Amino acid sequence: MKLDATPTETTLTVTAFDAMHFLRIGAYTRSFVDEDGKGMTDERIFEELAGSVQRLGFSSTGLSGQANGYVLQDNETNYDFLMRRCRDANYECMIRVDGDKEELFVRGTVPSSPGAPPPARPTGPTLIFKQEIEHISLDMRLPVLGSAVTTWGYDVSSGKAVMGHCDENASSDEKLEKETGFQVASVEPLPASPLTVRRPDLAASDALDFIAKAERAYRQATFIVGEATLRTINFEATAGLNVNIKGVNGQFDGRYCVVKSMHRFDESANHTVLTLRRSGK
Repeated sequence: MKLDATPTETTLTVTAFDAMHFLRIGAYTRSFVDEDGKGMTDERIFEELAGSVQRLGFSSTGLSGQANGYVLQDNETNYDFLMRRCRDANYECMIRVDGDKEELFVRGTVPSSPGAPPPARPTGPTLIFKQEIEHISLDMRLPVLGSAVTTWGYDVSSGKAVMGHCDENASSDEKLEKETGFQVASVEPLPASPLTVRRPDLAASDALDFIAKAERAYRQATFIVGEATLRTINFEATAGLNVNIKGVNGQFDGRYCVVKSMHRFDESANHTVLTLRRSGK
């Protein structure tokens, strides 16, 4: 609850949060291993985190099925730990609501193994500027890191460094774009933008390849970012969907991922505000 007061006007803003907010309470230190002492998969880790919140369900699609090595939550809230794990693998994380039930949903965006494409993101509504959209602000920026990503791990048993690499589109979004951010940035005289990621906790080349794909997709996913304010409340345009934006500009029209959906109710008008991103054009 927030109060803003002036000599002529007083505004009281009440903000409601979904169940993910409860993951922000308390900081914990623990390791994630199975009963037999082996590392957990990402799905098992996320399911355990969701289980710490009463009546919060869990589901996922397209996550890496590989068992992790030693995974440590180091004096972090469950929310910060969850976001860090999702950032490393470029997972999309959101709350899905069905009636009075809330569910933590995590979606993979890059293939975890050869020949296993990531699941396509569901398609939401088409939104047209000056019709459904009242105001929109979009920012296109060339990616400056990650055109080629090299990951380095370390095998303790052999004492040798292990390498992973990715220099091509891998995510479901990138494969749908006519021209991705890194392709736009590949023209002369712009230089290449390689990036090295060190992961001494990983010893398998396939795990390092996966992290390289995820890092490259993460760097490219914010080629275009922005915010759209809709004229009315729209419960169909929710986080985790692709929406089709039309009527803005030839450079910016197209499919966008909804990162966040926020509904504003006030005396003058009600609006849905969408946070958007796109990896190409």
